[in-house]
Amino acid sequence: MGISVHVVGASTAGLYAAYRLASQGAEVHLYEAEPSFSPAPRTLILTPYFLKVLDFPPDDVILNKVWQFELISANCAATVLLREPDLVIERQKLLALLLRKAQEAGVKIHFGYRLEDLGEEGGRFLLRFRTEEGEEIVPSRVLVGADGAKSLVADRLHRKKLPIVAVIQAKVHFQKAIPAERVRVWFDRSKTRFFIWLIPESPHRGVVGLVADEMEEAHYALADFLSSNSWEPEGFQAALIPLYLPGTGMSIRRGTHRAILVGDAAGHMKNTTVGGVVAGLRGASAIELTPDKKVEVGKKWWALKRELSLHAWLRRLLDHFSNEDYDRLLMLLNSPTLQILATYPRDDFAKALVPLLLSQPQWFPFGAKILLKQLLGQQP
Repeated sequence: MGISVHVVGASTAGLYAAYRLASQGAEVHLYEAEPSFSPAPRTLILTPYFLKVLDFPPDDVILNKVWQFELISANCAATVLLREPDLVIERQKLLALLLRKAQEAGVKIHFGYRLEDLGEEGGRFLLRFRTEEGEEIVPSRVLVGADGAKSLVADRLHRKKLPIVAVIQAKVHFQKAIPAERVRVWFDRSKTRFFIWLIPESPHRGVVGLVADEMEEAHYALADFLSSNSWEPEGFQAALIPLYLPGTGMSIRRGTHRAILVGDAAGHMKNTTVGGVVAGLRGASAIELTPDKKVEVGKKWWALKRELSLHAWLRRLLDHFSNEDYDRLLMLLNSPTLQILATYPRDDFAKALVPLLLSQPQWFPFGAKILLKQLLGQQP
């Protein structure tokens, strides 16, 4: 008898986990709260690692390819020329592709199933869904929680709550053509402790966005930035995003039954850039069906965990940067460091850390200064 897996949430990570498990022979049921497939559009930028983690070509979802990152602080700028292009994609199209692949692999999709509670009884989980026909109880011994930043699965299993930040970006039509191969990133502590970005979809269209701790703060800061550049928004895309907590695992075992969290529900997020699509897909690919028909979290998780922990540590340092520190950071980007940044994508940054430190001797006193700020609790 084959093993049954129940996935909650038709997110990118949930759909990919369902697809992979079904492809390996599991009977997979995926439950989505929305009554039909209608994901909100959102422009994303992904590293070329995206192409490595998927086991099928995603050509239809790619809007543009980016070869340059222009980093801008108050008094300095630097440009990173990538060896492999980053990919500008449409999230809505990616989700449609993942849904189709999951269905082709045999995943049974149940729309209109909103998870209201999760209990345990008799060595199994009891999933209580609300549907148009009323309440339905689904028993499960293997549960994959892919139900977003405010995961009910994680909450009911008493997983520590993840910090949440707000992301907002505006669709903009640029009257004056912009370089379609270049992303621009601004560091301005007066607007956000993270950064502001311009991601081009074409020479005349793209998205301008930022991350902030609260959605109201994000709206205000973005409106101010757009106004200062005389850019008129055509529409907005927004989301609440979890940050990764170091030490957080994917698996929660309860005797003979277990739950695995993936994607936003697990905080699979690079905290430096607040990018989680590739990390979520990597988390999904770490879920494996073993030869003895057990669902396990495999070795791929350890590489992802190392990566996410590094980004979380770097985020803590960056949170103590002032505008002057960002000036200094960009000035320290000499030719060897720029070549290293061009070689290693953000989803494989752990491999770049030692070469970066060796490429610029001044990283050490600069890093020590920022670390001292953090230890003393000084605000930028």
